[in-house]
Amino acid sequence: MDFSEIYRLENDRLNEIRKKMDDENLHEDQLREAFHDFAGYYEELLKQLQFIITVSDRLEKRIHKANESLEQKNYRIDEQNKQLVELNATKDKFFSIIAHDLKNPMQSLVLSAHMLRTYFNQHEYERMEKHINGVDCSVKHSINLLENLLNWARAQTGRLRVNPEEFMLQEIVEETIAVLEKVARDKDIEIVAKMSAEKHEVEADRNMITTVLRNLLSNALKFSPKGSKILINVKATAHSAVVQVADQGMGIPVKRLQNLFKVEATQSTPGTENEKGTGLGLILCKEFIEKNNGDIWVESSPGEGSRFYFSVPLSESKQIEP
Repeated sequence: MDFSEIYRLENDRLNEIRKKMDDENLHEDQLREAFHDFAGYYEELLKQLQFIITVSDRLEKRIHKANESLEQKNYRIDEQNKQLVELNATKDKFFSIIAHDLKNPMQSLVLSAHMLRTYFNQHEYERMEKHINGVDCSVKHSINLLENLLNWARAQTGRLRVNPEEFMLQEIVEETIAVLEKVARDKDIEIVAKMSAEKHEVEADRNMITTVLRNLLSNALKFSPKGSKILINVKATAHSAVVQVADQGMGIPVKRLQNLFKVEATQSTPGTENEKGTGLGLILCKEFIEKNNGDIWVESSPGEGSRFYFSVPLSESKQIEP
């Protein structure tokens, strides 16, 4: 029996009670009986309404719970889709680097080795020196690329461990400048380190922070013109040390600036002397800094150079309580 049939029967029953009550010739006993029937009908009706309300509440709770479950599932699906997009971009970037950026220096090494053998037999030492320098550059580029790839792969698979220790930030600044001093000298670029007399003791993974600083300084050298300056500035806030690497290079367009640390949108830009890169270094810097509870950001505009910043937590003994 459907609801329309139930409604019809109840309506007929109510009309029958009304007819009895409207009958002028109705005796007192009959009228009392009609009122009794009427009261009984409404009492039964109230019980049915109460039952409907109870069922409705239960249904509403079940619907609400089902909606919450559906929203959670949709949220998980959205998160999984985002992860799939990132993983796919990571995979594409990885194969792009292997296919292009790693293949080129390998081909250069093979060609240089062949030419060195030829010039050695012909005793053409000046030409040999030129190709030896080319081999040196290709080897350094390949080693740097392989190191970044290895660290990046470890970070993506969760196998990269953070080993925090206390060390002086000034020490790695000086070490990094010493490592890249020859590159700066070859491009006639002056590196100026501006550090306060106070030693900034931080707590982080020393190797990771060294890699970050080396990548940022290498990029600054790559995009700086001859005869320019690069400034490395270190200062402290209440809880962190902040490192700035500022160059006087070509700057970064606004559109590219927004995607600078996103693996799915990275692209390699040749340096002022056509130096090669992978676009992977900044992604690695972001991974390393975030794993050490710091932040990394950039300020730049075309023709006005770039200023990269990253923060590292100070050791507890050096933090200033508010």
